[in-house]
Amino acid sequence: TLDDGRIMVADHATVQLQIGMQKLQGDDNAGNETAIDILATETADEYWPRSDQFNTSVDMAFTQPALDGLARVMEKWVSHFLSLSVRITPMLQIEDESWAWHLGLDAQATSILNDLYQGKDVDDARLRQILCLFKLEAESGFAPEMQGKPVYMGLAMDAAGVVRFKPQNLLMNLPLATQS
Repeated sequence: TLDDGRIMVADHATVQLQIGMQKLQGDDNAGNETAIDILATETADEYWPRSDQFNTSVDMAFTQPALDGLARVMEKWVSHFLSLSVRITPMLQIEDESWAWHLGLDAQATSILNDLYQGKDVDDARLRQILCLFKLEAESGFAPEMQGKPVYMGLAMDAAGVVRFKPQNLLMNLPLATQS
């Protein structure tokens, strides 16, 4: 959910289960929202005892440590599977007249970034679906025409507010050099 500049992300199945439980208990005001504890620096000690329950949310807003944490995890993901050292930096917007490559970390972000790249008008409602933007840089391993150029990445929610992060997009859509 988006709330007062916060981007709260939680496990969709857990949220749906909790909403269903509220409705079964006769809470007619349950709607499609539920209260989930927020994982933050102050509550970090709660994570490990509850990690397998997937019952905490995290704030992915630009100013929050979780966004940087996601960037570090994606760096390790690329390093592990592609043996490629990259640096991923969260960003607020893409301002690059030489924008050469992008990838969406989900279908919504792919569609929105494609439209922006092609210079199409993107209405404000669709732009608000973009939750996070990143810049990925690599010193080597990219195709010659991409050497020294960043890859922009986006993560978005769909119209229902659901994020369907596809980390495989990160591995499959980088402009890697072909091996000879």
